[in-house]
Amino acid sequence: MAERLLLDGSKIKVTIMFRGREITYTSFGRRLLDRMAEDMAPLAIVEREARLEGKNMFMILAPRVTPTGPPKFSVTREKEQKPTAAATVAEEQASA
Repeated sequence: MAERLLLDGSKIKVTIMFRGREITYTSFGRRLLDRMAEDMAPLAIVEREARLEGKNMFMILAPRVTPTGPPKFSVTREKEQKPTAAATVAEEQASA
C-alpha cells in the first residue's frame, strides 16, 4: 500500500502506537521505522525522522522526484523474478 501511495505522489505518515508498558521499548519501534525507511529508500526520502510524541512514534516519508528502482520488498519485483507454475504450464500448452 505504501509503495502505491508513493508512486502516486502522496506522502506517507508511518505511526507506531505503544500500549501500556510497551512505551519502555521505544528502541524496537525506532528500528522498525528505520527498516521501513530503508526498504522504501528507492521510492522515498525521509522528510521527518522517527519521533516520539506521547505514546506514538511516527515518521513521514515523501516520494522521490525520480524513483531509483523498486522498493526492497516489492510485489511487482517478486512477480518479475519468479514465474508462477501456472504461467509455465500455460506457455507449454500454447506452444504445443
